Amino acid sequence: MRPPPDGTRRHIQKQQSTSRNETEMNGIEQRIANVLSTSFKVDPNAIDSDVTFLALKFDSLVLIELSLILEKEFGTPIEDGELTDDMTINDAAELIAAKGATV
Repeated sequence: MRPPPDGTRRHIQKQQSTSRNETEMNGIEQRIANVLSTSFKVDPNAIDSDVTFLALKFDSLVLIELSLILEKEFGTPIEDGELTDDMTINDAAELIAAKGATV
């Protein structure tokens, strides 16, 4: 049996990498959702990937507090102002993942 052409192998590797990245992002989003519901008493039904912090009625002071909690949760620094009220939970998860945090 012949091995698959290089293009096929790269496609399979890309699919596996994408699946891993999606799983990791979902795990990070879940941990953020857990912080929102436990630390900030946000109704879990109001939390999804596309909800903004503004929609959750988070102001700049709450976002600073959230940043500090997420720093401890993920072990990665989040600078003041990196989380903004127009960000979604998915955006926050992408920021945290880009800083090297894992599930």
